Amino acid sequence: MPQKALVFGLMVWCSFALAYHQLQAQAHYDLLDVDSLARYPLHQTPQWWLELGVGALAYTGDLSPTVQKWSNGFQVAAVRNAVDRRFVHRWGLGWGFVTGERFEPTNRFGTIDASEERVNTFFRSQIIHLHYELRVLLLHKPKWQVYFSQGLGLMQFTVKDENGNDLLPQRSTRASDEDYNTTSLMLPTGLGFSHIFANGYAVGFQGMWMHPMTDYLDNISALGSRSGNDNVWAARFYVLVPLKRKPSTALPQYRPSTRGEAQY
Repeated sequence: MPQKALVFGLMVWCSFALAYHQLQAQAHYDLLDVDSLARYPLHQTPQWWLELGVGALAYTGDLSPTVQKWSNGFQVAAVRNAVDRRFVHRWGLGWGFVTGERFEPTNRFGTIDASEERVNTFFRSQIIHLHYELRVLLLHKPKWQVYFSQGLGLMQFTVKDENGNDLLPQRSTRASDEDYNTTSLMLPTGLGFSHIFANGYAVGFQGMWMHPMTDYLDNISALGSRSGNDNVWAARFYVLVPLKRKPSTALPQYRPSTRGEAQY
């Protein structure tokens, strides 16, 4: 409950802050006459954004061949905007949980033997990932960006059982000759969009396959129900806060005229 309340509070605060700045910018633009609007751009183009994201993570692998359970995920990132270009650069840090469960342990051949009686049928992994992401803009408009993304990074994970105990030292829960590293490369691939407001703030959504280069997010591999690496699906909403804007002439400041007309 405290974690959910914190996430909800953060989302509400971001929404109010975004709405406040948007209304301020719109009120200022409404005071400009037609000639002023022709001389000054309505959209202030940020060079850098701070990204705050919240969403959900889901796992597919030996204990869940399809997406079944979703868990919380959070991200913060620095985003280099595409100023007159087709590429956006993003450096992100994320953390969250994935979980999976199967009630009847079977290996990929559909059989159970004595060596598999203690294979874990439940896991919960905490993951932390750091990666660089290149976004290729499929649509680049003043108010919209639609993009395909490909990244490279590292994922660190800790696998625990239903009692909260670390599964890595419990060698009997997997094949006797199996050991693994809890840090893995990842190759995240995604699609997403951003809507950019006139004041430089933006909101967006991204769906992503994280593609970790490991089959041990669930602690098992050889005695698992499928071959190949485990995977994580991430879906998240985000807010982009402008940090540095493209150098340009500032918008004129409104000053009341003694003759009853607006002056700039």
